[in-house]
Parts: sequence; C-alpha cells; structure tokens
Amino acid sequence: MIGRVLSKLWALRIKLAPVLLLMLATACSQGGAPAQDHVSSEDENVFGDPYVIVPAFDEGDVEPYPLLLGDSLVVRLTYSGGCETHDLDLRHRIERDTAFVWIFHQAHGDACEALVRDEYSGRLPAPVMAEGVVVLRHPRMGPLQVLREDLP
Repeated sequence: MIGRVLSKLWALRIKLAPVLLLMLATACSQGGAPAQDHVSSEDENVFGDPYVIVPAFDEGDVEPYPLLLGDSLVVRLTYSGGCETHDLDLRHRIERDTAFVWIFHQAHGDACEALVRDEYSGRLPAPVMAEGVVVLRHPRMGPLQVLREDLP
C-alpha cells in the first residue's frame, strides 16, 4: 500500500512541476523572494517570538491539544530556546459574536536552539467566555481552530 502511494506521489510531481515553476517565476518577477517562513510584522506584533502549537508531544498522548476545559485553555507548543526563561501570555480580541484568542510568546532574546516543549494553561476572561464562538489563532498564518461554538 505504501509503495502504491509513493508511486502516485512520484507521478504527481511531474504534473505539478509546471505549476511550481510558474509560482517561482511569479515570485521572482515581483522583485524578490517570498517572505521567509510566512513571518509578517503582524505575526511579530500579535504573536511575539516564533512558536508552533502542537496537538501532542508524543504519539502516545491520549488527549489531542489544545483543550478548552471550562474557562481554561490548555495549549501545547514548541519553540527554540533553552537558555532564558520564556513568558507566554493569553491575548484576545472580540469581533461580533466571536472571540479570537492567541498566545503571545516573549523569548527575552534567547538565542539557544534547543527545541523546548511547553504547556500553557490560562483562564479565559469573562468577556471571551460570554461570546458564542471561541476561536484559537495559530501563529504564522496558521489555521483558525474553533474551541467552542454555541449554536442558537
């Protein structure tokens, strides 16, 4: 079965080559390379230093993260560091009936490159919990993840 999947992927690369070349040519003709790793100034201002939200640290983890337990958000994330203390802070914004929440990461200039696994747990403020929909924003143009949706 794996051989069949790999064979199909190998055949697909030939069909996708012209599309990839066109994308590369378009990016180069716009006066420069694409933004590095999708980092924008908004990411830095809103999310702080780079991090990634992960569903689990190990394959044996039973509960997928993030979790909304009552009014507490529990998120597992990774980032580079290991030499300084990092701060994680819960931020939010409310638009119409939706509360958007995210983690702000402050690395304090930590230049170490170890992969740090961290678990953040924080209480969502009452205005967030009062909204019908609570959505977790992932950094670096990652997906929006609905944590709670109270349908009328």
